[in-house]
Amino acid sequence: MAKATKTVPAQKKRTPRKPADILGYAWDGTPIARPPFKPKSFTVQELRRVVDRVRREQAQAKLQAG
Repeated sequence: MAKATKTVPAQKKRTPRKPADILGYAWDGTPIARPPFKPKSFTVQELRRVVDRVRREQAQAKLQAG
């Protein structure tokens, strides 16, 4: 009897690993950085304030740059 041929599974596509300092990306493409400490908890209102402040700072920096 002839030997059965060995089947090789298709290779999986590997996705590049994310840098350790970025947790992910927001819906608008903004990278979410890993904090240097473990946060306890945030309210939605506190998060919105921080996001609004960062967006204002980025918009102001963009206006000053160009």
